[in-house]
Amino acid sequence: ALKNAGVSTDGQRFTFIPDNTVAVRDGIVARQVLRLCDALEEDDDVQNVHSNLDIPYELLARLPA
Repeated sequence: ALKNAGVSTDGQRFTFIPDNTVAVRDGIVARQVLRLCDALEEDDDVQNVHSNLDIPYELLARLPA
């Protein structure tokens, strides 16, 4: 149907889009949950990590790399 509508695709991949998000406005909490996500991604038994976090770009920019 997409091809007939003239829509091109780069590939086939599902994207997780949450219905509800969790606002994170505290830098300490943001750092903790991002470290948890990083640790999960590094685990060999984990294939994908998804999150419903809503962290403002301004807060992300202030966090250490």
